[in-house]
This record gives sequence, C-alpha cells and structure tokens, in this order.
Amino acid sequence: MLQFAGFELDIERVELRPANGEVIRLRPKTFALLQLFATNANRLLSKQELMTAVWPNVHVGDDSLFQCIREIRTALGDKDRQIVKSVSGRGYLFDAEVVVVNRSPADSTPPTIPVTEAAALPDEAEPPPTPQ
Repeated sequence: MLQFAGFELDIERVELRPANGEVIRLRPKTFALLQLFATNANRLLSKQELMTAVWPNVHVGDDSLFQCIREIRTALGDKDRQIVKSVSGRGYLFDAEVVVVNRSPADSTPPTIPVTEAAALPDEAEPPPTPQ
C-alpha cells in the first residue's frame, strides 16, 4: 500500500481511498497511471515513458493520457496541479511524499480451518477454543 497526500493507494485491492476510507473509483488505466506516478514520486516522467508503461504495444493518442491525468487530479482534489505537475515540454512530476506501508498479517483475511481438519470434526462438535 502506498500513502501520499492524505490518500492510500491499495495495490492489492486496486483501490484509492482518502482519509475517510471511502473508495474512489478509477478506471483501470487511470489507476495504473496513478500507481506509476506514486512509485516514481518526485521523478520527472516523460509523456513517452507514461504512454509506453500504461499502454504497452498499443498506439493511443495523447488524449488518452490527458484524460487519465485529469481523472487523477479530480480524484486527488488537485485542481491547482500541485501533486501532478506538468513540466512544459518535458513531462509530468508527481510531487508528493510517498510512504510504502506493508500490511501486517493481522490485516489479512482471518485464518480458516483447513479442509482436512474441518472434515474430521463431528457435526455437533464445537472446534476447540483458540488460545489467547
């Protein structure tokens, strides 16, 4: 998970969330572009680098890139273009401090009883209590 400017970008779940936790829906290419920006924060990325990374082996017009950047700015509330900055004639710069947050095992799905153990339990028996 990546955190920046009051947002969380959850790579595993493909979700962008602000501080309130509500999911902001992004189209797949827009999410891919935001992920590319966040993983290359404070590094100037040329338009060609962005196009090649997000649309590999596909020829798309500049409008596709511009639309994704507009959607990212809208999602981040970046109307003043202080996070996704245009560098005239050179490309784009994602100007935010990005922190990588690893999920702890407690954040994962709770463990389940393996099928072999569950099959061995009689229907009326309660599973043994888990140690605390």
